[in-house]
Amino acid sequence: MRIISLSAAVGVVVLSVLQISQADISKIVRVDQTSQQLIDAEGRSRWFHGTNMVKKAFPWHVDVENFVPNWSLVDKDIELLRTMNINSVRLGKSLTGMSSHLYPFFCLV
Repeated sequence: MRIISLSAAVGVVVLSVLQISQADISKIVRVDQTSQQLIDAEGRSRWFHGTNMVKKAFPWHVDVENFVPNWSLVDKDIELLRTMNINSVRLGKSLTGMSSHLYPFFCLV
């Protein structure tokens, strides 16, 4: 199984799911306090529909080569996210996964 960095995974998800050029993305400049909405430089309200991709068990990262429901990040996963109109993904990072050799010290039970 191939391991990819967090920044590479974020880049893959953002470019694949959004499929828009950088020029089309307008910077979010403020939060409207009355409506509690994110407002971009064009004055538009921005909405994000997303999901979590957090792995809290070994091997601590998603499979990037094979489609495995709830455990992979491959083209088929991106297509499924696209069909559900998902435009953002929160990728989690586990301290235990990054420092697995120290895992016994993090277990308090």
